[in-house]
Amino acid sequence: MKHLGNLVFGQIIDFKFPTHKADGTPITLAGTPVVKVYKGNATNTEVSTGVTLTVDFDGVTGLNHVRIDTSAAAFYAVGNDYSVVITTGTVDGISVVSTVLATFSIENRFIEPDIAAIKLKTDLLGTAAATVRAPVTQDGLRLDLNQGDDHTVAAGQAIEWTDTTDTWPDLTGATLTLSVQLKNSEAIEMEVEGTLVATTPHKRIRFEPPAALTALLSGEFERLQHRFAVTFKLTTGEIVTRLRGDATVWPRLD
Repeated sequence: MKHLGNLVFGQIIDFKFPTHKADGTPITLAGTPVVKVYKGNATNTEVSTGVTLTVDFDGVTGLNHVRIDTSAAAFYAVGNDYSVVITTGTVDGISVVSTVLATFSIENRFIEPDIAAIKLKTDLLGTAAATVRAPVTQDGLRLDLNQGDDHTVAAGQAIEWTDTTDTWPDLTGATLTLSVQLKNSEAIEMEVEGTLVATTPHKRIRFEPPAALTALLSGEFERLQHRFAVTFKLTTGEIVTRLRGDATVWPRLD
């Protein structure tokens, strides 16, 4: 089974899978094969809409190709996980029904930063030439941090994420923690608690590590040598990690 990733709505997906005899010899997927897509943990709702299965793809025995058009039906929707499953078919006379070929999601782990808040800050820069680095990149999966800087609202460098897909759990009373560490080390170089600053129209969280904390980070001369994670400790006691990615720590030059 392969994971095809967290995809954009309407995207066309292509992937291949092989079929072999017990001795490893390639063999055609037979038995009038059918591949369907399941959504989450729903039952009796699987579809073949938008799914095209080609056996012996390009004339190669045992090479099978699946194409899924996620714009083909309302079944494919933002905020859901999917599994691609053989529901009819045999290999060398043996049923392969229930074989899970692949999984994917549609914008179910996509976090978009608060672009409006970033624009408010960058508009204050005037017309002078400058290279602007927001703490959070537009895809929400990277951090750009300045070693020894105050990453605060007052300094115009607060670290924020907004749950535009409304998939985060209830964060009322939760403890929010941002951790940053070197990729080649298990030691956490910086850990800071955050705040839930908005719940409507979407949940928005903010972290404001002061200079005393960012000074503990190792400055980089090559980018993306750190990684980060944001965890939510809920009032139920559950710990949920919803955000993680790469980080660059720009060294101080003074």
